[in-house]
Amino acid sequence: MCAALLAGFGGTVFADIHYVSPSGGNVFPYTNWNDAATAIQAAISAASDGDTVLVTNGIYKTGQTSLTNNMACRVAVTNAVTVESVNGPAFTVIEGSLFPSSIRCAYVGSNATLRGFSLINGCTELFATETPRTSGGGVMCEGGAVDRCVIMNNWAVNGGGVLCYNGGLVRNCLIASNSCTSLGGGAFLYYGGEIESCTLVANSSSANGGGVYCKEGGSVRNSILATNTATDSGNNWYNSGTGMAYLYTCASPAPAGAGNMDVDPAFANAAGGDYRLALGSPLIDAGTNQPWMAASTDLDSNALIMNGRTDIGAYEYIYYPITATAGPNGAIAPSGTLLVARLASTNFAMIPDLHYHVSSVVVDNVSIGPTNWYTFANVTAPHTIAAFFTGFLRRAVGTAFRPARV
Repeated sequence: MCAALLAGFGGTVFADIHYVSPSGGNVFPYTNWNDAATAIQAAISAASDGDTVLVTNGIYKTGQTSLTNNMACRVAVTNAVTVESVNGPAFTVIEGSLFPSSIRCAYVGSNATLRGFSLINGCTELFATETPRTSGGGVMCEGGAVDRCVIMNNWAVNGGGVLCYNGGLVRNCLIASNSCTSLGGGAFLYYGGEIESCTLVANSSSANGGGVYCKEGGSVRNSILATNTATDSGNNWYNSGTGMAYLYTCASPAPAGAGNMDVDPAFANAAGGDYRLALGSPLIDAGTNQPWMAASTDLDSNALIMNGRTDIGAYEYIYYPITATAGPNGAIAPSGTLLVARLASTNFAMIPDLHYHVSSVVVDNVSIGPTNWYTFANVTAPHTIAAFFTGFLRRAVGTAFRPARV
Protein backbone atom coordinates (compact mmCIF):
# COMPACT_ATOMS: atom_id res chain seq x y z
CA MET A 1 0.00 0.00 0.00
CA CYS A 2 1.38 3.39 -0.94
CA ALA A 3 1.52 6.09 1.73
CA ALA A 4 -0.21 8.48 -0.63
CA LEU A 5 -3.42 6.41 -0.70
CA LEU A 6 -6.37 7.77 1.25
CA ALA A 7 -8.49 5.51 3.41
CA GLY A 8 -12.27 5.94 3.48
CA PHE A 9 -14.03 9.25 3.37
CA GLY A 10 -11.97 10.68 6.20
CA GLY A 11 -8.94 11.11 3.98
CA THR A 12 -6.55 9.54 6.49
CA VAL A 13 -3.08 8.84 5.14
CA PHE A 14 -1.57 5.50 6.17
CA ALA A 15 2.22 5.68 6.19
CA ASP A 16 4.18 2.56 5.34
CA ILE A 17 7.34 1.25 6.99
CA HIS A 18 10.19 0.04 4.79
CA TYR A 19 12.82 -2.12 6.46
CA VAL A 20 16.58 -2.31 6.07
CA SER A 21 18.82 -5.09 7.35
CA PRO A 22 22.21 -6.45 6.24
CA SER A 23 20.62 -9.92 6.26
CA GLY A 24 17.34 -8.95 4.57
CA GLY A 25 15.83 -10.73 1.58
CA ASN A 26 16.03 -7.53 -0.51
CA VAL A 27 12.50 -7.90 -1.93
CA PHE A 28 10.87 -4.67 -3.11
CA PRO A 29 9.12 -2.72 -1.51
CA TYR A 30 10.81 -4.03 1.68
CA THR A 31 7.75 -3.92 3.95
CA ASN A 32 8.81 -6.57 6.48
CA TRP A 33 12.05 -7.80 8.03
CA ASN A 34 12.21 -10.94 5.87
CA ASP A 35 12.05 -8.83 2.71
CA ALA A 36 14.20 -6.00 4.09
CA ALA A 37 16.47 -4.05 1.78
CA THR A 38 20.17 -4.55 2.34
CA ALA A 39 20.94 -0.91 1.41
CA ILE A 40 19.35 2.13 3.03
CA GLN A 41 19.09 4.00 -0.27
CA ALA A 42 16.95 1.26 -1.84
CA ALA A 43 14.36 1.56 0.93
CA ILE A 44 14.36 5.35 0.65
CA SER A 45 13.65 5.06 -3.07
CA ALA A 46 10.72 2.73 -2.34
CA ALA A 47 9.21 5.09 0.24
CA SER A 48 6.59 7.78 -0.34
CA ASP A 49 6.22 11.05 1.53
CA GLY A 50 5.27 10.39 5.13
CA ASP A 51 6.72 6.86 5.20
CA THR A 52 9.38 5.60 7.60
CA VAL A 53 12.54 3.70 6.71
CA LEU A 54 13.54 1.57 9.69
CA VAL A 55 17.17 0.43 9.78
CA THR A 56 18.53 -2.32 12.01
CA ASN A 57 22.06 -2.76 13.33
CA GLY A 58 24.96 -2.68 10.91
CA ILE A 59 27.67 -0.67 9.19
CA TYR A 60 26.35 0.69 5.91
CA LYS A 61 29.30 1.73 3.75
CA THR A 62 28.57 0.68 0.18
CA GLY A 63 26.85 2.43 -2.70
CA GLN A 64 26.47 6.13 -3.41
CA THR A 65 23.98 8.63 -4.81
CA SER A 66 25.06 11.69 -6.77
CA LEU A 67 22.85 14.75 -6.52
CA THR A 68 22.45 17.52 -9.08
CA ASN A 69 24.90 20.37 -8.36
CA ASN A 70 26.04 18.43 -5.32
CA MET A 71 28.37 15.54 -4.57
CA ALA A 72 28.21 11.81 -3.97
CA CYS A 73 26.50 10.78 -0.73
CA ARG A 74 26.30 7.35 0.82
CA VAL A 75 22.65 8.04 1.73
CA ALA A 76 20.51 10.80 0.22
CA VAL A 77 17.09 11.45 1.79
CA THR A 78 15.52 13.56 -0.94
CA ASN A 79 11.86 12.70 -0.24
CA ALA A 80 9.84 13.67 2.84
CA VAL A 81 10.45 10.48 4.83
CA THR A 82 11.94 9.58 8.20
CA VAL A 83 15.00 7.33 8.15
CA GLU A 84 15.49 5.95 11.66
CA SER A 85 17.65 3.29 13.29
CA VAL A 86 16.20 0.65 15.57
CA ASN A 87 18.83 0.82 18.32
CA GLY A 88 20.60 4.14 17.91
CA PRO A 89 24.04 5.37 16.84
CA ALA A 90 26.02 2.90 18.93
CA PHE A 91 24.76 0.07 16.71
CA THR A 92 23.94 1.66 13.36
CA VAL A 93 26.61 3.36 11.25
CA ILE A 94 26.58 5.16 7.92
CA GLU A 95 30.18 5.36 6.78
CA GLY A 96 31.32 7.64 3.97
CA SER A 97 34.64 7.52 2.19
CA LEU A 98 37.67 9.74 2.62
CA PHE A 99 39.76 11.41 -0.09
CA PRO A 100 40.26 10.68 -2.95
CA SER A 101 36.93 8.86 -3.38
CA SER A 102 35.27 11.58 -1.25
CA ILE A 103 31.78 10.38 -0.34
CA ARG A 104 29.67 12.29 2.18
CA CYS A 105 27.82 10.14 4.71
CA ALA A 106 24.34 11.63 4.25
CA TYR A 107 22.21 14.33 2.66
CA VAL A 108 18.92 15.32 4.30
CA GLY A 109 16.53 17.37 2.19
CA SER A 110 13.41 19.38 2.89
CA ASN A 111 10.87 17.78 5.27
CA ALA A 112 13.07 14.70 5.71
CA THR A 113 14.48 13.38 9.00
CA LEU A 114 17.57 11.26 9.71
CA ARG A 115 17.57 9.88 13.25
CA GLY A 116 19.78 7.64 15.35
CA PHE A 117 22.94 6.98 13.31
CA SER A 118 26.68 7.34 13.62
CA LEU A 119 27.97 9.27 10.59
CA ILE A 120 31.70 8.64 10.23
CA ASN A 121 34.57 8.98 7.77
CA GLY A 122 32.71 11.16 5.29
CA CYS A 123 34.55 13.58 3.05
CA THR A 124 33.74 16.32 0.53
CA GLU A 125 35.34 17.20 -2.77
CA LEU A 126 38.56 19.13 -2.45
CA PHE A 127 38.85 21.21 -5.59
CA ALA A 128 35.24 22.13 -6.46
CA THR A 129 33.98 25.70 -6.03
CA GLU A 130 30.30 25.12 -5.17
CA THR A 131 29.53 25.17 -1.43
CA PRO A 132 27.41 21.95 -1.55
CA ARG A 133 30.33 20.08 -3.09
CA THR A 134 32.94 21.19 -0.59
CA SER A 135 30.97 21.37 2.67
CA GLY A 136 29.48 18.96 5.18
CA GLY A 137 31.67 15.86 5.24
CA GLY A 138 29.36 14.07 7.67
CA VAL A 139 26.00 15.42 6.60
CA MET A 140 24.50 18.17 4.48
CA CYS A 141 21.15 19.32 5.86
CA GLU A 142 19.09 21.35 3.39
CA GLY A 143 15.78 22.06 5.07
CA GLY A 144 15.49 18.70 6.81
CA ALA A 145 16.34 17.49 10.33
CA VAL A 146 19.19 15.45 11.78
CA ASP A 147 18.32 14.07 15.21
CA ARG A 148 20.14 11.97 17.81
CA CYS A 149 23.19 11.26 15.66
CA VAL A 150 26.89 10.96 16.42
CA ILE A 151 28.80 12.85 13.72
CA MET A 152 32.48 12.04 14.04
CA ASN A 153 35.78 11.84 12.17
CA ASN A 154 34.58 13.55 9.00
CA TRP A 155 36.44 16.03 6.79
CA ALA A 156 35.49 18.90 4.46
CA VAL A 157 36.73 22.18 3.09
CA ASN A 158 33.93 23.84 5.09
CA GLY A 159 31.82 22.24 7.79
CA GLY A 160 33.85 19.15 8.58
CA GLY A 161 30.95 17.47 10.33
CA VAL A 162 27.83 19.37 9.30
CA LEU A 163 26.62 21.77 6.63
CA CYS A 164 23.26 23.49 7.14
CA TYR A 165 22.55 24.99 3.74
CA ASN A 166 19.91 27.73 3.60
CA GLY A 167 18.22 26.19 6.62
CA GLY A 168 18.01 22.82 8.31
CA LEU A 169 17.97 21.54 11.87
CA VAL A 170 20.54 19.53 13.81
CA ARG A 171 19.26 18.43 17.21
CA ASN A 172 20.43 16.19 20.10
CA CYS A 173 23.69 15.31 18.32
CA LEU A 174 27.31 14.79 19.32
CA ILE A 175 29.55 16.49 16.74
CA ALA A 176 33.12 15.53 17.57
CA SER A 177 36.60 15.16 16.08
CA ASN A 178 35.70 16.54 12.65
CA SER A 179 38.02 18.85 10.70
CA CYS A 180 38.05 21.31 7.83
CA THR A 181 40.59 23.33 5.88
CA SER A 182 38.54 26.54 5.93
CA LEU A 183 35.32 27.39 7.79
CA GLY A 184 33.65 25.47 10.62
CA GLY A 185 35.43 22.37 11.83
CA GLY A 186 32.32 20.99 13.50
CA ALA A 187 29.51 22.77 11.65
CA PHE A 188 29.02 25.39 8.96
CA LEU A 189 25.69 27.27 9.06
CA TYR A 190 25.39 28.84 5.62
CA TYR A 191 22.58 31.41 5.37
CA GLY A 192 20.57 29.83 8.15
CA GLY A 193 20.21 26.58 10.03
CA GLU A 194 19.72 25.63 13.66
CA ILE A 195 21.79 23.65 16.12
CA GLU A 196 19.85 22.69 19.25
CA SER A 197 20.81 20.63 22.28
CA CYS A 198 24.08 19.49 20.70
CA THR A 199 27.62 18.97 21.96
CA LEU A 200 30.41 20.14 19.62
CA VAL A 201 33.83 19.11 20.92
CA ALA A 202 37.36 18.42 19.68
CA ASN A 203 36.67 19.71 16.17
CA SER A 204 39.29 21.68 14.27
CA SER A 205 39.57 24.24 11.50
CA SER A 206 42.68 25.29 9.60
CA ALA A 207 41.16 28.76 9.32
CA ASN A 208 38.16 30.07 11.33
CA GLY A 209 35.52 28.58 13.58
CA GLY A 210 36.79 25.36 15.10
CA GLY A 211 33.39 24.44 16.55
CA VAL A 212 30.86 26.32 14.43
CA TYR A 213 31.02 28.98 11.72
CA CYS A 214 27.85 31.00 11.05
CA LYS A 215 27.62 32.90 7.77
CA GLU A 216 24.71 35.34 7.43
CA GLY A 217 22.35 33.79 9.94
CA GLY A 218 21.95 30.60 11.90
CA SER A 219 21.25 29.87 15.57
CA VAL A 220 22.84 27.78 18.31
CA ARG A 221 20.74 26.96 21.39
CA ASN A 222 21.19 24.75 24.48
CA SER A 223 24.53 23.56 23.11
CA ILE A 224 28.15 23.09 24.18
CA LEU A 225 31.08 24.42 22.14
CA ALA A 226 34.22 23.25 23.92
CA THR A 227 37.80 22.10 23.23
CA ASN A 228 37.54 23.01 19.55
CA THR A 229 40.48 24.66 17.79
CA ALA A 230 41.03 27.04 14.87
CA THR A 231 44.34 28.06 13.35
CA ASP A 232 43.27 31.66 12.65
CA SER A 233 40.27 32.84 14.71
CA GLY A 234 37.39 31.52 16.78
CA ASN A 235 38.35 28.26 18.42
CA ASN A 236 34.78 27.49 19.38
CA TRP A 237 32.68 29.84 17.22
CA TYR A 238 33.00 32.45 14.51
CA ASN A 239 30.46 34.73 12.81
CA SER A 240 30.44 36.35 9.40
CA GLY A 241 27.67 38.79 8.54
CA THR A 242 24.50 39.36 10.57
CA GLY A 243 21.51 37.51 11.94
CA MET A 244 23.28 34.95 14.13
CA ALA A 245 21.85 33.98 17.53
CA TYR A 246 23.39 32.08 20.44
CA LEU A 247 21.17 31.22 23.39
CA TYR A 248 21.85 29.15 26.53
CA THR A 249 25.12 27.95 25.03
CA CYS A 250 28.37 27.13 26.80
CA ALA A 251 31.43 28.42 24.93
CA SER A 252 34.72 30.16 25.55
CA PRO A 253 34.44 33.05 25.09
CA ALA A 254 30.71 33.25 25.75
CA PRO A 255 28.88 34.82 22.80
CA ALA A 256 26.34 37.57 23.37
CA GLY A 257 22.86 36.24 24.13
CA ALA A 258 20.56 35.11 26.92
CA GLY A 259 21.80 32.28 29.10
CA ASN A 260 25.24 31.93 27.48
CA MET A 261 28.13 31.09 29.78
CA ASP A 262 31.89 30.59 29.71
CA VAL A 263 32.47 27.73 32.16
CA ASP A 264 34.08 24.32 32.26
CA PRO A 265 31.32 21.91 31.14
CA ALA A 266 32.70 19.23 33.51
CA PHE A 267 32.38 16.22 31.22
CA ALA A 268 32.22 12.76 32.74
CA ASN A 269 35.37 11.57 30.90
CA ALA A 270 36.39 13.72 27.95
CA ALA A 271 39.72 11.89 27.61
CA GLY A 272 37.80 8.66 27.14
CA GLY A 273 35.29 10.17 24.74
CA ASP A 274 32.42 10.40 27.26
CA TYR A 275 30.90 13.86 26.85
CA ARG A 276 28.02 13.34 29.24
CA LEU A 277 27.91 15.77 32.14
CA ALA A 278 29.48 14.84 35.46
CA LEU A 279 27.80 15.32 38.82
CA GLY A 280 28.08 18.99 39.74
CA SER A 281 28.41 20.30 36.18
CA PRO A 282 27.16 23.91 35.92
CA LEU A 283 25.30 22.93 32.74
CA ILE A 284 22.88 20.62 34.55
CA ASP A 285 19.40 22.21 34.61
CA ALA A 286 20.85 25.34 32.97
CA GLY A 287 19.16 25.28 29.55
CA THR A 288 15.90 26.73 28.33
CA ASN A 289 12.89 24.45 27.87
CA GLN A 290 11.31 24.30 24.41
CA PRO A 291 7.88 22.96 23.36
CA TRP A 292 9.41 20.28 21.08
CA MET A 293 11.21 18.67 24.00
CA ALA A 294 8.07 17.00 25.34
CA ALA A 295 8.00 14.66 22.34
CA SER A 296 11.75 14.13 22.00
CA THR A 297 14.63 12.53 23.90
CA ASP A 298 18.34 13.15 24.29
CA LEU A 299 21.13 11.25 22.55
CA ASP A 300 20.82 8.42 25.11
CA SER A 301 17.02 8.27 24.61
CA ASN A 302 16.37 9.78 28.04
CA ALA A 303 13.79 12.48 28.69
CA LEU A 304 15.06 15.95 27.83
CA ILE A 305 13.59 17.53 30.95
CA MET A 306 14.26 15.39 34.01
CA ASN A 307 14.30 17.89 36.86
CA GLY A 308 12.03 20.66 35.67
CA ARG A 309 14.62 22.26 33.38
CA THR A 310 16.63 20.88 30.49
CA ASP A 311 20.42 20.62 30.53
CA ILE A 312 22.81 22.19 28.03
CA GLY A 313 24.27 19.76 25.51
CA ALA A 314 23.30 16.51 23.80
CA TYR A 315 22.97 14.46 26.99
CA GLU A 316 20.48 15.08 29.78
CA TYR A 317 21.87 14.38 33.22
CA ILE A 318 19.91 11.46 34.64
CA TYR A 319 17.79 11.71 37.77
CA TYR A 320 16.41 8.58 39.37
CA PRO A 321 13.17 8.46 41.37
CA ILE A 322 13.30 7.30 44.99
CA THR A 323 9.85 6.74 46.46
CA ALA A 324 9.64 6.95 50.27
CA THR A 325 6.54 5.89 52.25
CA ALA A 326 5.69 5.28 55.90
CA GLY A 327 3.14 3.12 57.67
CA PRO A 328 0.92 4.37 60.51
CA ASN A 329 2.34 5.75 63.77
CA GLY A 330 5.39 7.39 62.24
CA ALA A 331 6.89 9.25 59.32
CA ILE A 332 9.80 9.15 56.91
CA ALA A 333 11.69 12.28 55.91
CA PRO A 334 11.84 13.23 53.16
CA SER A 335 8.70 11.50 51.92
CA GLY A 336 7.05 11.01 48.55
CA THR A 337 8.97 10.66 45.29
CA LEU A 338 12.31 12.44 45.06
CA LEU A 339 14.40 12.83 41.91
CA VAL A 340 18.01 12.13 42.84
CA ALA A 341 20.90 12.93 40.50
CA ARG A 342 22.95 10.05 39.15
CA LEU A 343 25.88 9.22 41.51
CA ALA A 344 24.50 11.51 44.20
CA SER A 345 23.63 10.31 47.71
CA THR A 346 20.57 11.03 49.83
CA ASN A 347 19.57 10.27 53.44
CA PHE A 348 16.25 9.21 54.91
CA ALA A 349 15.20 9.51 58.57
CA MET A 350 12.58 7.25 60.17
CA ILE A 351 10.59 9.22 62.80
CA PRO A 352 8.28 7.21 65.09
CA ASP A 353 5.38 8.82 66.95
CA LEU A 354 5.46 9.09 70.75
CA HIS A 355 5.38 5.65 72.40
CA TYR A 356 6.31 3.92 69.09
CA HIS A 357 9.53 2.70 67.54
CA VAL A 358 10.76 1.55 64.11
CA SER A 359 9.96 -2.11 63.56
CA SER A 360 11.25 -2.52 60.00
CA VAL A 361 12.62 -0.62 57.01
CA VAL A 362 12.06 -2.17 53.59
CA VAL A 363 14.43 -1.09 50.79
CA ASP A 364 13.58 -2.21 47.26
CA ASN A 365 11.15 -4.79 48.69
CA VAL A 366 13.76 -6.32 51.02
CA SER A 367 13.62 -5.79 54.79
CA ILE A 368 16.83 -4.48 56.34
CA GLY A 369 15.43 -4.58 59.89
CA PRO A 370 14.80 -1.64 62.23
CA THR A 371 16.88 1.49 61.72
CA ASN A 372 16.27 5.18 62.21
CA TRP A 373 18.52 6.28 59.33
CA TYR A 374 19.25 5.03 55.82
CA THR A 375 21.49 6.38 53.01
CA PHE A 376 21.29 5.65 49.29
CA ALA A 377 24.85 6.23 48.11
CA ASN A 378 26.02 6.85 44.52
CA VAL A 379 22.57 6.37 43.07
CA THR A 380 22.45 4.68 39.66
CA ALA A 381 18.92 3.24 39.62
CA PRO A 382 15.39 3.92 40.91
CA HIS A 383 14.66 2.81 44.49
CA THR A 384 11.87 2.48 47.03
CA ILE A 385 12.05 2.73 50.81
CA ALA A 386 9.24 2.12 53.32
CA ALA A 387 9.23 2.52 57.11
CA PHE A 388 7.01 0.60 59.55
CA PHE A 389 6.39 1.26 63.23
CA THR A 390 5.08 -0.57 66.31
CA GLY A 391 4.24 0.44 69.90
CA PHE A 392 6.24 -0.40 73.04
CA LEU A 393 4.87 -3.33 75.06
CA ARG A 394 3.01 -2.25 78.22
CA ARG A 395 3.03 -4.07 81.56
CA ALA A 396 -0.30 -5.45 82.85
CA VAL A 397 -2.21 -3.11 85.21
CA GLY A 398 -1.38 -3.64 88.90
CA THR A 399 1.97 -5.23 88.33
CA ALA A 400 5.24 -3.69 89.25
CA PHE A 401 8.81 -4.58 88.74
CA ARG A 402 10.58 -5.92 91.84
CA PRO A 403 14.21 -7.01 91.90
CA ALA A 404 14.76 -10.65 92.73
CA ARG A 405 15.72 -11.48 96.30
CA VAL A 406 19.20 -12.75 96.87
